[in-house]
Amino acid sequence: MENGATWKSYDGTTGHEWGKDGAAGTTDDRGSVNLWEAAYDAFNTVGAPTTDLNTAGIAVVQGWANNPATNFGVTLQNYHDNANFDITFDAREATTAANRPKLIVTYCIGASDVPTITVAPASLSGFTTIPGTPSDPKPYTVSGSNLTEGIVITAPTGFAISKNQNTGYGNKITLDANAAGAVVETTIYAHLTGAEGTFNDAITHTSKGTEQKDVTVSGACAEITPIPPWTSYNDMAAPNTQTHTNATCFSLETTNGALKDIDTGALTGVTMTVTQSPQAGETGEPRVQTDRGAMPPAGTDAYQVFNTFVDLEGVIGSATINEETYFWVDVTFSGMDNDKTYTLYRQPIVMRVIKMTVYLDSPSQEWFQPPMPAHLG
Repeated sequence: MENGATWKSYDGTTGHEWGKDGAAGTTDDRGSVNLWEAAYDAFNTVGAPTTDLNTAGIAVVQGWANNPATNFGVTLQNYHDNANFDITFDAREATTAANRPKLIVTYCIGASDVPTITVAPASLSGFTTIPGTPSDPKPYTVSGSNLTEGIVITAPTGFAISKNQNTGYGNKITLDANAAGAVVETTIYAHLTGAEGTFNDAITHTSKGTEQKDVTVSGACAEITPIPPWTSYNDMAAPNTQTHTNATCFSLETTNGALKDIDTGALTGVTMTVTQSPQAGETGEPRVQTDRGAMPPAGTDAYQVFNTFVDLEGVIGSATINEETYFWVDVTFSGMDNDKTYTLYRQPIVMRVIKMTVYLDSPSQEWFQPPMPAHLG
């Protein structure tokens, strides 16, 4: 091999011959310790057979890792007389890259002795409260390893921390390390103190000789602006007329829609849905009759509630006027807030026999239905 080892020489140069041909000499050519326990027929195959190094072989590789200058490679020696068991190698220039010689070393990295602080999660957000009242707490965990001192935890302005969910909140906590330098995983609770403002900062975790770890925290403490009360009118018996611009007319034809604030026209967030029985086209179905009712007399409660907002001259009645017919109309309100109280006024002006049912989608609501236009506020 040009500029390389040959059967006769370790570098192909005259005068640099092996002590014994084929580097067989254990005095001048190579060491005498066998580095693996390959059987004589271990390579009696094609492909890529694998033979593990023995203890001495592993020690040699470890020595190379510790002192690369001692890496002179290895010598493969065939001690068997059977000529059928030859080992053939490709050079590094071989056309098939997978056949080119390579040395694969597998090793494990021992446990790190670097001092470390660990926190999880790394962020807490969504804290909210009103001035003077601490927010609900949110938890996270902290631990440490290979420490020389404990972990000091410091809360930023606007926040407080504790190891107890309900008591003991302050701006600083120290977690002691044990004799092995470890801080066992500990749950820490954080909350807004109730100081007014918007906060976006971090709870810091420090220990001597250790990289600082942070848990970012964000939230706001502010007065709650109350939503002003509103009043909405829906005229169920005037599909073709609209007494007030901001009144709605959801009824037997247009059966669903959002209610409006009668004063501003803004959507209230409450939706009204109308259903009926019998259905349209069935015998006895209810229908709107625009001239069968009347506005209540002046001075009555109904007049004060409904006058100028809806037209009470229309009614919902049976399509079979001359027969005793039962029908009903269901009105469902959805999108209601459990923290609010709703008052419902209805003025039933009907013909024949009617059952009207009003449903609220939040059963905890309180509402009042004395003295159909519906007035919801």
